[in-house]
Amino acid sequence: MMPPRPRYARTLAAVAVLGVTLLRLLPSRSSVQNQYGWTATDTKPPSTLKPSATASQHAARLPTTNRTVTRPDITAKNLSGLSGHTDKTLEILNASLLNDDDDDDDDDDDDMDPFATQQPMGDRWSSPWKSQDNFDRWWRYSDSCYEINHVCRSAKNKWFYYGTNMEEPSQPTFELKYVPYSYRRGVYADTRARLKVRSSSRVNAKHLKGRCILSDVETHVVLHSQFDDMIGEFYGRALANLFSIQNVERYNSSSNNAAEAQYYVHIPYENKATLLDAHKLFLSGLRGQHNASHPIRWAKEAVDFLHPDSDSNCECFKRVVFCGYSVYQQRENYTLWPGKYIDSFGVESCRGGSGNPYACDAYDRLRSALLYNIGSQYHDIDGMIVNRRREVLSSQNLIDGNYTGDTSEWTFVGLAQRSSRRRWINMPSVMNACREEFAGGGVVIVEVNVEHTSTPSEQFLLHRSLDAMVGVHGAQLTQGVLLPPYSHILELLPWVPSYARGDWVTWTSSPTPLGVIFHNTDLNHFGYKLGRCSVPLCEGEPVDKERECFEKEENSRQWNWDTRNFLVEPRVIIKFIRNFVLGRQHKKCGDLNEWAKNDGFVIYNVRCEEESQHVLRHYYRSDLLAPVRDCNFDDLSVEVSQERAAGGLDNADSKCPLPLESRKWLYYDRIDRDNQIIAGYASHAQDPPRLADADFENRTVDSKPAIPHRLVFTHRFDLLNCTESSSPESDPQLHLLASNVKATVAAYSAIWTDLDVVFLTDDDCRRALNETDLAFDLIPWFNNPKMQGMYKADLCRAAYLYLHGGYYADVDLLTVRPYVVPDDVDFATVKGMGLLRGEGFFQAFMAASKGNSIVYRSLEIMRDALYGDRARGKYLGPSALSEAYLEASNGTDYKSHPFPLIDGTRLLSEASLETRTDLSILPKQVKPPGFESCTVETSACNFVVFDSDSAVYFYSRVLGTRWCGQVLDDCSS
Repeated sequence: MMPPRPRYARTLAAVAVLGVTLLRLLPSRSSVQNQYGWTATDTKPPSTLKPSATASQHAARLPTTNRTVTRPDITAKNLSGLSGHTDKTLEILNASLLNDDDDDDDDDDDDMDPFATQQPMGDRWSSPWKSQDNFDRWWRYSDSCYEINHVCRSAKNKWFYYGTNMEEPSQPTFELKYVPYSYRRGVYADTRARLKVRSSSRVNAKHLKGRCILSDVETHVVLHSQFDDMIGEFYGRALANLFSIQNVERYNSSSNNAAEAQYYVHIPYENKATLLDAHKLFLSGLRGQHNASHPIRWAKEAVDFLHPDSDSNCECFKRVVFCGYSVYQQRENYTLWPGKYIDSFGVESCRGGSGNPYACDAYDRLRSALLYNIGSQYHDIDGMIVNRRREVLSSQNLIDGNYTGDTSEWTFVGLAQRSSRRRWINMPSVMNACREEFAGGGVVIVEVNVEHTSTPSEQFLLHRSLDAMVGVHGAQLTQGVLLPPYSHILELLPWVPSYARGDWVTWTSSPTPLGVIFHNTDLNHFGYKLGRCSVPLCEGEPVDKERECFEKEENSRQWNWDTRNFLVEPRVIIKFIRNFVLGRQHKKCGDLNEWAKNDGFVIYNVRCEEESQHVLRHYYRSDLLAPVRDCNFDDLSVEVSQERAAGGLDNADSKCPLPLESRKWLYYDRIDRDNQIIAGYASHAQDPPRLADADFENRTVDSKPAIPHRLVFTHRFDLLNCTESSSPESDPQLHLLASNVKATVAAYSAIWTDLDVVFLTDDDCRRALNETDLAFDLIPWFNNPKMQGMYKADLCRAAYLYLHGGYYADVDLLTVRPYVVPDDVDFATVKGMGLLRGEGFFQAFMAASKGNSIVYRSLEIMRDALYGDRARGKYLGPSALSEAYLEASNGTDYKSHPFPLIDGTRLLSEASLETRTDLSILPKQVKPPGFESCTVETSACNFVVFDSDSAVYFYSRVLGTRWCGQVLDDCSS
């Protein structure tokens, strides 16, 4: 729909025609428009991830959703009233919107260097509105928040202003720099986090009708603060400071007339963590975010707002606010640099210094507001909490189906766990010890791992259902602020001797940098110093030799407090529960202090009874030392063996315990060793390992891979946790698969220091599928007991890779050397031996970027095949993936030669060692001698996966698994 032709003089009409002609070159959007010509923004809540292609060839596969929404009060009259000449408008449109190349002066020298230092020009800007009543525009109270008005982002990521009759518009020449303020050791800037718009770029709004989307959100807020990637720092500084600006006067829960806002978190470090569900959850509790008239507007990543994919549409915004930046003014030009923190009103006084330690109430106000605002987003939050607690009680066989109580007679204690660094090694034995100690006493022990949740709402419900929480100092304790009133939190303080870095995590004379978020709240916050024996490293070394052992390069990851894993004595948790958690809500202050002194605890923050009054007290301790005596961990054999199997302890065997009481077990143990020998020999028999089609040594520091450094596996048992594979009753093949998975992890760990490992069990797969917009169709099939496991794995791997991206490997794929694609590649898999027979790709190896459209299309094809809407290939997932790839490449036949290859993708090949004489140097997979009595299957042995240079990366199957060395009898004959 084009805007109506203006009825002006002929000369102006001719110019207007020229403007319309030029704007036809802007990307059009097929969607419903409102009565004023603006295209409506889809306001569907972002609970599902939509695919975003990273190669132009994929764009046609993307599903889109558009519907009419209510618009702000924008009329044809006030859209057309602006200053400036039409000729100038056309000139700006031509230069800024239609030209693919950046203007020369858009790229300063510092923009080319991610390590460039900050070089401010001009004077520091100060908000001229601080003394005014700005309740509905809270950002004006702060010198670190700056707003621009009526601004658009073109489809080519060029920014420009549009004009209206708006009073006092803020449309200056404005530039957002991307150089980090500090924290650059080993970290570099995300070069996409920048913006430049000129005051002269103003375009008449009427020319944008039908060409640009007008956001239905009045205010878009980009937030920055140092260490935003750390959720504890984000809460304690960015969120708390932002809240203090929004609530200069004491928070009133009945007042929520702030303008609706969409928040974006700016994490300026390209190789740091991205936006977490916790970011979204906390920001959803701010003013203007809990209006029941619209769905929750979850926060997004700033780079997706500032620099979206190239196939995005032109979009306009009434107001954009940048908070947490140092603003410099030089004449009429404004430059923003990422600052350390957002300006605050009273928050920093909570972080120590002289004065009254009871004066600061910033964190108490923030916690109260979050609990009110987030809780108001749910129709019956209390009922949801009771139902969740009942589910936990039922799963632990503590209640049956006849129970109808509200669970208030039970005390729920959560032990906070992490999936990688700073893991609690012996948590299973601690949980068992606690359950035995409090059997029949109304105490429920549960594991709390936010990495196993799938939505922000699930995290909220998880923590609101607890009465107490225990965890090692770190981000996993941050969500403790969501616990109910008067709950208890125990912060376990890592052992850090005087010669090591990180003494701040052991503070007991004041709250730790994390613990300050509980300061002067209604939460009861305790601390306990872990001792030397919590570090399972350099055990048996003389005391005078320990430091030398700790500081060896090979021990650094297990030694540094922020990357090491921990052991915790069960007695510490038992005493915490018995003395501090159970019993009356407000215990005697003197009793609590005495118990803490006797048992080595510090009381940072407690609500207790003193002279018949309920008071707040801090019992800090400057004399508290970490225990030096021997610890009592009871039986650690299971946990320590698992930790060593995962490579978490030094001087350790990498295998799980084996019950070697049968020849079948002995066979698989021998096969496990043979697999390691085969992989090692095959690797050394070839040229030195390298990145696929790229020189690993020549990678630039500012390169960011399209596919994240993440390994993904799936199986109904978590093979990284050897509980199943170490059971005498289990299939010995599970032990073999577990060993193979860990070998794959070790191979990639050798080249990636930032490796993330994800193992998906059935529950994890359901969560992944549930996050996609195909959940309604796919979940019933996944839950169908008749669905074969390999088909479940097809659905699971595609869903997870589409949502998060990464490198997927079957648990029975034998890794010779890690295959890594170049940074600009967003999809890779294998052309299998059965491709020409219609069996599809060999997706035992598969790598994809987050939101990859080929992967999404394969999910759609699998859905259609399962419901009979299209013919199902011989194998569900492999066939669907190859069909999706052919569609994206416009190919028509598997037998095309050469096979169509899409730019930005890689296809490896599979072949038999029996037919490739050039690979004859590689070892063959054969049944080991001495086991002639075992009947084994070998039809799929000796197949390998290689690249265009015949470099072999995998054996298609590890020896000892289905179709390759699997034992078909009990080897007893």
